[in-house]
Amino acid sequence: MTSPAKIPRLSNNQIRYYLYRIYKLLKYGNINIAILKMKKMRGLSLLEQGIKRDVWLDPDDKILPTLIHECLHLLYWDQQEDWILAMEKRITKRISEKQMKNLLLLLAEQLKKSKQKSRHQ
Repeated sequence: MTSPAKIPRLSNNQIRYYLYRIYKLLKYGNINIAILKMKKMRGLSLLEQGIKRDVWLDPDDKILPTLIHECLHLLYWDQQEDWILAMEKRITKRISEKQMKNLLLLLAEQLKKSKQKSRHQ
C-alpha cells in the first residue's frame, strides 16, 4: 500500500480514470445510498462479501467530497484511510464543474433507486 505522502499530484487523465470508476460504480454497481444525519461522521460505507454495498451521506456536510471518499472505499477496499483521504483531496481539488455535475446527476439517480434505511436496520 502506498502512503499518502507518496501519492504524486494526479494528472487530468488520472482524475478522469478515478472519476470514471466512481461513475461506473454509481451507475451500474449494486449500491444503496441513503441520506442520514450523523453526529460524528460525514459518511459511512459498508461492503458485505463484495456484493451488497451501502453508503450513508450526511446532508449537512460536504456531500460531493464525501461521496467521492465513500466510493473510493468501496472501489479500493484494501487501501488504508490515509490513502483514501489523500485521493479524495486530490480528486476534489482538481475536479471540473462538468465532472461535479455528472457526479451529482448520478447521485440523484442512485438516490431515486435506493431504499432508504438507517444504519441500525
